[in-house]
Amino acid sequence: MWGEAQRRLFIFTDMANSIQVYNGKSLIVNDLDIIAVMAFALRLVPKMPEGNLLAHLAEQWKRTLSEYAPGAIDLELDKLMHSTSEIEALVALFSEIRTELSQYGEIVPASVLNEMNTVEGVKFFDYRSEAIVKAAKSLGELLGEGK
Repeated sequence: MWGEAQRRLFIFTDMANSIQVYNGKSLIVNDLDIIAVMAFALRLVPKMPEGNLLAHLAEQWKRTLSEYAPGAIDLELDKLMHSTSEIEALVALFSEIRTELSQYGEIVPASVLNEMNTVEGVKFFDYRSEAIVKAAKSLGELLGEGK
């Protein structure tokens, strides 16, 4: 019988990956990492000064999460990012997510993630902050860090 740590590792590594595309560049990201980034993003967008620029993105991401299928998360960055100011706002959001995660140290408690998570059938255990930070950083880099 597997212990709790082995089950958690299995769940983390067994999750699918989704491909994010922007401006001819692509990035492969673990689905749980994307779901966690999106959960933080949806919580932070209304609080950000640039939140009005990202409202349409947040609404689309809510739909994306409600229709989740493994390996099929599409943030639709090419379709939804129309202006430099929107891109800069999204890069700022990814940076704010990284800042927000710093308060949790190495591990984001399962209770925090599960409270924010809206994906049916996905349950988080305590999750490494580093994985979410890396995903948010990589997504910002995919966008060219606002350039």
